[in-house]
Amino acid sequence: MLHVECHGNDDGLAFADGSFASWADLKEPLTSLNVVTGMNLLVIVSACDGSALTHALSPVDRAPLHGLIGPTRAVAPNELARAYLALYETLLRTRSARQAVDAMRAAAPDTFVYRAAEWLFQHVWDHYQATQETPEARLERGRRMAANPPVDYDGPPVEPERFAELLAEKNREFFDNFRRKFFLCDLFPEHEGRFTVRYEAPE
Repeated sequence: MLHVECHGNDDGLAFADGSFASWADLKEPLTSLNVVTGMNLLVIVSACDGSALTHALSPVDRAPLHGLIGPTRAVAPNELARAYLALYETLLRTRSARQAVDAMRAAAPDTFVYRAAEWLFQHVWDHYQATQETPEARLERGRRMAANPPVDYDGPPVEPERFAELLAEKNREFFDNFRRKFFLCDLFPEHEGRFTVRYEAPE
């Protein structure tokens, strides 16, 4: 568990020494910690807009955390103190993460979220499928690929429609590769059964 307490906004965190770290700046060190902990890093951000750390997550990279707790807006110091006191007191008393998060939310309604890595991966992947894996979107990508083929391609011209077909055929392969990397399955094979995300074929 990593608890971070400082000033924050939608772009990142501001520290007492005047330095600033964007959410992207935090991605690499958090990922290293998450790898060392075996994909068990819970990050708790006690700062305004702390939940915006999710902006640093990408399904094509390794996950920088197992879970995130943070506020979705600017919050006053007394709100943070009340919410996190409820979180930790309940966690120590019950040993239940669910009850602790519920207590935190009750102490400061409509302010804090808990996001698990599984939810984050699924949310981003589903959005990608809905926006980039429609027939129209694949054809548009096919046109761009036909106009600018890979530099190492030395064959005859390929029609955009064929590129679009290949994208559709490779969709499940892309999903599985992204999933394995994100959940560190190459480092921890047991994660294949630990994390469950849903795949639905595109149109």
